[in-house]
Amino acid sequence: MKIHYSPYFDGDHYIDFQLRKNLLIDELVVGNSGLLSELELRGGFSCECLSGIERQANYYNAVKLVAEAQKDCFIKKSFQIDEYGVASELMRWRDELILAGWKAAIKGVSEKLDFIADVENIAFKESLGIKGESDRWISLMESETFFFTKDDELIIHFPEEHLPPYMIAYFRRLASLGLKCSYMDSDKSIAAPGTNLEKIQRAILMKKEGAIDQLDPLDKKSFRILRFDWRTSALEWVVTKNNFEGTVFINSDNRSFDNVQMLFANPLSGSSLSNANPEIVQIFKLGCSLFVKPLNIYNLLSYLQISRHPLPYSLRRELIDVIISEGGIVNDKWKEALNEYIKNGDENEAERKHRIKIFLPLTYDSENEIKIPDLQEYVKSLRTWASQSVIIMSGNAAGKDIELVLNQLSSLVNFCNAFLIILNGQTAEKISSGKLKSWILSIYKPTNYSGASPQQKSRFVIESPAAFADTAESVIWMDCFNGTPEASVLKFLGRAEREALLNYGLLLWSEEDQIKSQLFEQKLAILKCRSEFTIIVSEKDKGEKLNAHPVMIQLAAQFKNLNCIESVNTLPEGASFEIPRCDLPEIPVMVDMEQKGLFKPRLTESYSSISLLIQTPLDYVLNYQACLTGQSVIEMSDEKRTMGNVAHLFVETLANDSGNELPNMKQAIKQDFQNRFGKAVLQKGAILLLDENRILLTRFAYQLKQSVASLLDIIESNGLTIIGCEAVKECVVRNIYPMEARIDMLLKDKAGNYIIFDMKWTGSKSYFDRLILENRALQLEVYSEILRLSEPGSIVAAAAYFDLSRGILITSHHFQGMNIREVTPKSNMNIAEQAFNSFSYRWAQLQDGKIEVADGMELEQLQYTIDSNQLNLFPLESDYSNKSLKAANRFSDFSTFKGGLK
Repeated sequence: MKIHYSPYFDGDHYIDFQLRKNLLIDELVVGNSGLLSELELRGGFSCECLSGIERQANYYNAVKLVAEAQKDCFIKKSFQIDEYGVASELMRWRDELILAGWKAAIKGVSEKLDFIADVENIAFKESLGIKGESDRWISLMESETFFFTKDDELIIHFPEEHLPPYMIAYFRRLASLGLKCSYMDSDKSIAAPGTNLEKIQRAILMKKEGAIDQLDPLDKKSFRILRFDWRTSALEWVVTKNNFEGTVFINSDNRSFDNVQMLFANPLSGSSLSNANPEIVQIFKLGCSLFVKPLNIYNLLSYLQISRHPLPYSLRRELIDVIISEGGIVNDKWKEALNEYIKNGDENEAERKHRIKIFLPLTYDSENEIKIPDLQEYVKSLRTWASQSVIIMSGNAAGKDIELVLNQLSSLVNFCNAFLIILNGQTAEKISSGKLKSWILSIYKPTNYSGASPQQKSRFVIESPAAFADTAESVIWMDCFNGTPEASVLKFLGRAEREALLNYGLLLWSEEDQIKSQLFEQKLAILKCRSEFTIIVSEKDKGEKLNAHPVMIQLAAQFKNLNCIESVNTLPEGASFEIPRCDLPEIPVMVDMEQKGLFKPRLTESYSSISLLIQTPLDYVLNYQACLTGQSVIEMSDEKRTMGNVAHLFVETLANDSGNELPNMKQAIKQDFQNRFGKAVLQKGAILLLDENRILLTRFAYQLKQSVASLLDIIESNGLTIIGCEAVKECVVRNIYPMEARIDMLLKDKAGNYIIFDMKWTGSKSYFDRLILENRALQLEVYSEILRLSEPGSIVAAAAYFDLSRGILITSHHFQGMNIREVTPKSNMNIAEQAFNSFSYRWAQLQDGKIEVADGMELEQLQYTIDSNQLNLFPLESDYSNKSLKAANRFSDFSTFKGGLK
C-alpha cells in the first residue's frame, strides 16, 4: 500500500482524480491523525484516551492536588486567579514535552518542569486519565514492532527539513527498518517556461532573497493578483466566476463563502464551523449560569430559546412570554405557567415537578454560594438527556443537518463529563459564583464542527495551501491576507531549559524552524499549480483592516513591477442590470379600508386604549383590533420603564401585605426593605440585576426607599386612608362604551371622599406639571369620571400624580405637608367629557372604514381639528419641536405601516 502523508492532509486535500482516471487503488492519503490511526491499527496498539475536555478536567484535578501540597509553587498567584485556565495551559506544555521525548523522571532542570513532572506522577498515582494524542505517538515511536510489508511505501508530501524533529526521527527509523520512504519535494518550477507563474515559482524556490526577471505585463493569465476593498466583494467575484471546473480554491474559513454561494443559488462547497459556539452546546454554559447570583435574565431567556431542550417548547414559550411581558420571574404569571404545565403535561405530575426542579435551577434565596450537590444533579441530568438524544437521533438519522446536531450533543456530553470530574474532585460543599463562572468559561470552549456537506457540481475548496496530494491545473487563493507565522510549540521553555533538555536527548523544534515550516506551507500552493494561479487580496473584512500576507510581502520584494499583474475591484462576471428605484411610501393622512363595519367594540376600554384611539387611530387598530402585540426581548432594555414597573409592584405589595395600614407599611419599610425590594426586582425588573446595572440598582433602591417614605408621610399628614392599590373600577359611558380604570392607589379622606394617586417614574421634572397646568391631565380626569360613574353619588375630592423617582406629589388640589407641588390649571374645561366625545368620533370613523394617520402633518388642516370646536373634542397632541404639526407616537411598534421607515 502507498501511504501519502502530509501534516496538512487531515482536512480536505486535492487529488487529481481525472489524472488518476478516478482510481485510487491500494493508496491512502492521511494527515497526522489519519497516519496515527493507521499505524495503531496495523500494530494493534490501544491507548485509552478521554476527550480533550475530560482530559483537561482530570489534569486540573492533578494540578490542584500538587498546588495545594506545594504552597509556594511557581504557579501560586496565577492559580489563585484562574485555576482551570492555568491547568489547561500546563497540559498543553506537557503534551508538547511528551512529543519531544520528555519523561516525568527528568528532574532538576527547572522548578517549572519539576512541577509538571509532579503533576504527571500524581495523575498516575490517582489513576487520572490525562493521556492524549502525544502519548499515542510516543507509544508508536518507542515500539520495537515493525508492522509494514515489503510492498508498503510511505510518500511524504512535505519537505523533511520542515517537519517537526520527532517526525523526522520516526520516519528515518522506519526507513532504517526497511520501509520505503520517499519525499515528494517541490524543488523546481512546473509551469510553462517563460510564464509569470514559472518566474514566481523560481523566485519562491530561491534560497536567497533578491529580484529575478521582471514580470510580463501582458501575461495576466498564468499568474494574477486581484485586490478588493472588502472581503465580501471578493467572495462575490469568486461566486460569479462561471468557468471553475477543475479549479482548486483555497480558503481557510469556508463558512462565509458558502453563505455567499447560497445567496447566489450556487451549490455549496461544504464548510465547517471554526471556533464556533453553535446553539445546542450553549445549553451547558447557559444552564450552569442560572446558578450564579444575581440572575442574568438574558442568560435565562437564551437558555429557554434553545431549539433542543429538556423542557418542552410549549412551557418555555409561556415562560419567555412571562419574562418579556412582566420583566422578571417568580411573579403570579410565572407561577401560573408552571402550575399549568404541571397539571396538563405529558408525564405524571411528580415527573413534571422534578423536571422543572432540575432544568429550571432558579433559587430565590439571597445566599450567594452555590451548593455543589445541586450543581452535580443538574449536570448529570443534562448529560443523561444529551446522551439519550444522541441515541434516539442516531436511530432515526433522516433529516437536515443531523450530523451537526449529533456533534453538538456529543460535545455537550463531553462538557458535562468534564465538569463532573471537577465537581467530584471538590471537598467543599459550596462554591462561590465567581468560581463557578471561571469554571464555566474554562470548560466551555469554542470548537470546530462539521457544517454543510459539499453539494454536487460545487467548487472544490481546501483549507491549507499545502493540502495538495497532486498538482493542479488552476488554483484560486481566496484569502491571501494576514497569515503571519507564529512559533508556538515549546515557546514556554527558556534558553537554559532548552539546553538542559537537549542534553537529555529531547528532540526540540526550534522557533526558527517552526517559522520556516509555516512560511513554506503558505508558498506550497503556488509550487503545485501548473497553469493558472489567482491570488485574491482583501483590504478589509467586517470593518477590520487586514494585514499583508507574507507571500505578498516576499513577492513585492522580489518583483518590483508586481503591480503590473494586479487588478483592483474587478467587476463580477455574468449579466448585470439596473434595479429601478422604489421610493418608500409617504405618511398618509387617512387609510381608507373601503369597507364599513369591520371593527367590533372591545369588552372594555381603558384610559390607554382611549388615548391611543384619539391620538393615533392606526396604532389602536393594529394593537387592539388586529392584535399585533407580539413583544420582543429588546423591550426589556428600557431601564426607566422597568424601574417604574418595579416601583409600582413594590408599593402595591407593600400595601397589600400590610393590610393597607399605614403603621404596618412604615414598619415593613424599616425592617424589611431590602428583601422586599429584591423580590420586586426579581419579579418585574430582572434586567436591573445585570452587572452593568449594579450602580443603577443601588441608586434606584435608595431613590425608591426615600420616595415611599415621602408617600407615606403625605398620606399620614393629610389623614388619608388607603382603600387599595391597583383598584379596578368599571362603568358604561353613555350607555354604550364599557370602560375600566385600574387605579394605582385609591384613598379616602376624613370626609369619606375618594382620592386618586397615579404613580409615575419619569426622567422629566416638569412633564406632569405641564399636563395639569394646561388642563391635559386626561388620565386623572378619566379615572375620576369612571370612579364617579361606577359608584353613583361618590365624590372624587382630588386626583394627583405621585412622582416615584423624586418622591413628589403633583396636584391641583391643596394637600398638607412636605414634597407637594401644587399646580393651578389654566382652564377648567371638562376634558373627560371631551375625551368621551373624541372616542365616539374616532369610533364612528372606524365604522366608516376610515383610519386617520397624519403624523407630522399640519394640525389645522386635519378634519379632526376642524370638527373639534363644534363637537367639543379633546385636542390632538402637537409635535415637540413644531407645535403646528401633529405628533407621532414615539413608542409605536408600527412605524413601517405608517410610512415612517427612513
